Amino acid sequence: MSRWTWFSMTGFIVVSSPASAQYIGLFTDATATSCVAQVGPNPRVDLHVIAILEGDVTEMTGAQFLIAGIPATWTPENVPWVPDVGTAISLGNPLFPTPLHPATAGVNIAFSSCVGSSTSRRVPLGRVVLFGPPTEDNVHLRVSWFDLVSPDPNCPFVTSCGIPGYLKVCVGGGEIVLNGDAPSSCQVAAAL
Repeated sequence: MSRWTWFSMTGFIVVSSPASAQYIGLFTDATATSCVAQVGPNPRVDLHVIAILEGDVTEMTGAQFLIAGIPATWTPENVPWVPDVGTAISLGNPLFPTPLHPATAGVNIAFSSCVGSSTSRRVPLGRVVLFGPPTEDNVHLRVSWFDLVSPDPNCPFVTSCGIPGYLKVCVGGGEIVLNGDAPSSCQVAAAL
């Protein structure tokens, strides 16, 4: 293995300090304005997973996160994960364990080039599609982290577009409330 290959690979695992006002959120709309939904017996509801880049990192190449708080009545069949059309790779499922991540739910997303910019700081990552699963009142879904490989940081993160390598930048997690009152903020967890 050449030094440059080794340096490039180890550069990917460097963890950057927390970024301000950045998070991965769950929204009922593609413009990232609402984080409350009455899902009831609706035949289909889309929950948009969007990276909000309003801090130090304005572009990204990927993300790693999971969504916690799902009801026991949800299954991969009635609540599928649909990666955004702009993603090049989506490995795993943020809601349910998969053969790729058998011990925990979680997804790794990568884009083929840098996405986001100073003018477009909302990066769609995918959708959670609710096909009428039984959902009780006051369900709080939250974006969180999972430990895939050491030294993954203990936070949801995005990978930056930069030299050296692609830094893992901790971001906050978002929250959406289903069949309840809107949270005071769509961002509930500060980056670690």
